[in-house]
Amino acid sequence: MTSLLPPESVTAVGAHAALGRIGEPDDIAGAVTWLPSAEAAFVTGQSILVDGGYNIGGMR
Repeated sequence: MTSLLPPESVTAVGAHAALGRIGEPDDIAGAVTWLPSAEAAFVTGQSILVDGGYNIGGMR
């Protein structure tokens, strides 16, 4: 999603996140593979935000 953005924009977006970087495909894949697993068997009706803490900073 960021391939068309200038590098300084990607850096700025990543700096806003609590983890200090933008997400990688493996970050999303971890959540996707966890949801259908036995470890998540008791999880129902949730929205799981996988954003590295980006929304902690509030609206911009």
